[in-house]
Amino acid sequence: MLFILILCYSPLFYANAQTIITSLNQTGYSADECLINGGEFTGASISGNIIIANGLDIPNVAFAINRDITSVIAAGNIGTIGMEAFYKSSAIFTFNDVRFIGAAAFWESSGTFTFNDVGTINGEAFWESSGDIIFNDVGTIKKDAFRESSSDITFNDVGTIEEGAFRESSGDITFNNVETIKKWAFFLCKSQIYVSHQMTDAKIEEFYTPGGYQRKVKRLRPIAGL
Repeated sequence: MLFILILCYSPLFYANAQTIITSLNQTGYSADECLINGGEFTGASISGNIIIANGLDIPNVAFAINRDITSVIAAGNIGTIGMEAFYKSSAIFTFNDVRFIGAAAFWESSGTFTFNDVGTINGEAFWESSGDIIFNDVGTIKKDAFRESSSDITFNDVGTIEEGAFRESSGDITFNNVETIKKWAFFLCKSQIYVSHQMTDAKIEEFYTPGGYQRKVKRLRPIAGL
């Protein structure tokens, strides 16, 4: 019996590709004009799993509207994630150290995120996002950072939440520790908000801003035996 092996194009094969990105050069204002690894790829053409080398900045609109990227891992620290860098992305993201997340960086994103250390989240960075997000350490959350977001978000440690940071958000939000919450931080927020049982009553009262929904704040129960 004669067997003939036919090698054909498989979208799954390309979707599982892994690329280490060592250089990003934005020459215009579109993902097509973001040259990767000296022009081997562009931000619009790259697909599959990507690993971003230590110390890179991610330019504005670098990977905007690219839904073929399945996962993004930062091998080390990231200086800045630029404006609309991952606009409408649906990838799985893992970042260990990011100094600054720019405006609309993850606008309308639907992926899932893990951030282990972030300096500043700028205004509208996660505007209208819908994916699940975990932040293990954040310095400052700026005004409108999560405007109209429906993401379910967990914050394990936050320095400062500025005025209007969660304006009109609607996803479930969990705070395990917050140092400073400024007035109106949750303006018109529709989110179900959970706070650690270790946070004082005075701190919990800071979530009750005039534009918010006071009955939407619940204290998380301690785990038995801990």
